[in-house]
Amino acid sequence: MKRTVSVAGAFSILAISIAAYAANETAAPKEREFLLKAAQGQKAEIALGQLATEHAGSNKVKDFGRQMIDDHAKANEQVKQLASKEGVTLPKDVELPAAQQERAQRFQQLSGKEFDRAYMDYMLREHTKDIHEFEEGASRIKDPDVRQWASKTLPILKSHLTMARSIAEDLGIDMR
Repeated sequence: MKRTVSVAGAFSILAISIAAYAANETAAPKEREFLLKAAQGQKAEIALGQLATEHAGSNKVKDFGRQMIDDHAKANEQVKQLASKEGVTLPKDVELPAAQQERAQRFQQLSGKEFDRAYMDYMLREHTKDIHEFEEGASRIKDPDVRQWASKTLPILKSHLTMARSIAEDLGIDMR
């Protein structure tokens, strides 16, 4: 039986504000912000990966979506453990920015080749941005555990970008 996930429902589950959890944390503000944003990113990648497994026309895009679910679920567990160790309380439900919620709702309306192109184009842009943020995080964060996690996660993000570029090329997406 095919499992259908409502993105609107998935994102409505993510409706608690991160800001409410930022008070009285023991981690430094940069570390707290990085961990909260990383947790938010993991949730988004998992939800969008689920959409890819359901809406993609290309088996490569579906496989990429499954890889996003697997890798980001692992990273999500790691960020939860690290946040706990650092004294950062992550909300059980993380609110995604309105732009990401709108993007996911748009993706939910697409299927086949149209979904493939939109999703992979987005994955190219997001992973490029994520790599930049993790590189900055790895260099500016003082806490050695958070810095180490960011450094260990970078190769995974870079491999995602490499896979996304290959799939985008196969789909004829202009990567300029």
